[in-house]
Amino acid sequence: MTKNILKVLVFLITTTTFAQSIGSSGSSRGRFFSDLISKEGKNVDYTGVEGSPYIVKDFFQGKINEYPNEVLFRYNAYRDVVEIKSNSKTYELPRKEGNRVYNSSLKIAYSVHKDPVTETIGYYKEELPLKNFTLLSKQKVKFLKEKQAVSSYENSKPARFKRIKDVYYLDFGKGELKKLPKKKKAFFKIMGDKKDQVKEFAKKNKLKHKRKKDLFRILRYYNSL
Repeated sequence: MTKNILKVLVFLITTTTFAQSIGSSGSSRGRFFSDLISKEGKNVDYTGVEGSPYIVKDFFQGKINEYPNEVLFRYNAYRDVVEIKSNSKTYELPRKEGNRVYNSSLKIAYSVHKDPVTETIGYYKEELPLKNFTLLSKQKVKFLKEKQAVSSYENSKPARFKRIKDVYYLDFGKGELKKLPKKKKAFFKIMGDKKDQVKEFAKKNKLKHKRKKDLFRILRYYNSL
């Protein structure tokens, strides 16, 4: 009897800890898998649609927040949701600030932030974590409807998913996000009193902030100042 009571207590403590670690919203607060949004029976049929709503279709092994056990996850960029797979069932991790899913060895991480302009809550990929800030990207996939040919000179186009360009942000912590401008002058301006040094570094090394590898080098230098 005593052993059974101890088992129940351990189960309850473990479940509660897990629920607190992944976060929740509204009246669901404090629950575990019931806090996640079940996709069972609600999956969208993408048969016949070209492309994919996912950045990577396969599930990655990783962790949610500080929960010690590993889960399987992937990011649906079209719907802006992180899907969690458990026991052949798929769930969605709520878009709640503070939620984060990651694989440290593969250096893949998605965390929830608020857009500084629209205040929309969504998932952002952590591209380059540095000491003073983290470079984030907002990955997007657009759905294009099927287009029927209106004349013999045109070809019909099937429905498809189209990957569009990432939008980059700097996360300075405490919810402070700054969108990286596309224009060169505005880009260096966000670096304040260090803009001239960074601009000179980029010029000397023939770096362009619109190229991802160059952007990484520029930001690493900016972080070192």
